[in-house]
Amino acid sequence: MKNNKTNKEYDWQKGMDPNDIFSNIGKLMRMNISYGRDDIVGFPGTTPLNIAECVYAEYLGYHANNIGLHTTGNDKEVGFGGTQTAEEEVIAMAADLMGVTLEEVDGYISSGGTEANFMGCWIGRNSSENPQKTALLCSSLTHNSITAKTVDILMNRDRKCLKLIPTDKSGHILVEKMIEAVEVSINDFDNFVIVGNAGTTMLGSVDDIPRMSFALGELKKIYPHKKFHFHVDAAFGGFVVPFISNIPHIGFRNHHVDTITLDAHKMGLTPYGSGIILSRKGLFARTSTKAPYFPGADASFSGSRSGASALSTWAAMKYMGKDGYAKTTQRLMKVTSEIKCILHNNGFEIFKNDINIIGVKGSLPRWIQKDFRVHVQESFPENLSHPENGKIISVWNIVVMNHTKPELIEKIISQLKRKVG
Repeated sequence: MKNNKTNKEYDWQKGMDPNDIFSNIGKLMRMNISYGRDDIVGFPGTTPLNIAECVYAEYLGYHANNIGLHTTGNDKEVGFGGTQTAEEEVIAMAADLMGVTLEEVDGYISSGGTEANFMGCWIGRNSSENPQKTALLCSSLTHNSITAKTVDILMNRDRKCLKLIPTDKSGHILVEKMIEAVEVSINDFDNFVIVGNAGTTMLGSVDDIPRMSFALGELKKIYPHKKFHFHVDAAFGGFVVPFISNIPHIGFRNHHVDTITLDAHKMGLTPYGSGIILSRKGLFARTSTKAPYFPGADASFSGSRSGASALSTWAAMKYMGKDGYAKTTQRLMKVTSEIKCILHNNGFEIFKNDINIIGVKGSLPRWIQKDFRVHVQESFPENLSHPENGKIISVWNIVVMNHTKPELIEKIISQLKRKVG
């Protein structure tokens, strides 16, 4: 949309009255979506817990800077011990979700999954003495924070470093194809960063992390002079998968998993700005940099970070507990099943899903996409086992969050039928 505002409307030479400020903010916020409405279909977010909102608002004004890692015992800015301790406890709880204790991992609260995924791949790339000879292996369904941004920054835009692994028709990486991709490229690269997905964006598919981990262990034996790093993107699934009994463990109990992303501001029900990156103990040394004004070193990408995010994330996780997250997951998976039945009974073709994300084949009219806030991918690979063949289809998805009701999907279907009729 063309911006028709004049320079005068952007003028801020003189300060604005607080009442006018709040009046203008009210107008701006009416342009945003509201999770309380019944028209949000494909957004992987929902209203944060009230206690998390209150804690964030209450302590934001303290302006605590949580720069550094607080799991190492030494990389700490002086004066913010309280919020640093809260962040350390968040990392401990996230580690527990991923099957280990705080003593076995390092990590921090990031700006979100994009930064966390970048960090995981950065740590992996720097495992080699020659990081420029690194290959990045993932599926075509892996998040663009890895397939686009990480390749752009870490691989110097060299798309030859990106190797897309085929998946089955439900979006799970074919482990034998992963092994094949490594073996085909073994003479061209010294280092291999492999990404497993625990909740793909459009399909909600969770890769078989244990099988991938075992295969990487075998590859390490065969090619002892090569480096291998296994990163798991559980940005969405990190607070879901641990509570679904039929999905194998995605965390550090798999011996060759090195780093994991999990976003608290998705299914963790915290405010945005609370992604989490975990690594096995000591791996952050690969990204550590010295700053003359800062005690110790900073291994994070973001540097300065809000202590209020640490407090609100701590509050949400303590309030919910593992029992609370388990109950939420069970309830949402039940709603997911109900919605799948509605879609199936009305002739929609859907993908097999693992978590509370449903991928639906076919496009949707523009008016539906606008009225119901649907995410549609018009360039989805038709054949996921051969995504390079260039044939594409349209896919839209339903992300089942706390605000999602089966009646919403019935409403969309009803309106589609009425329009067609």
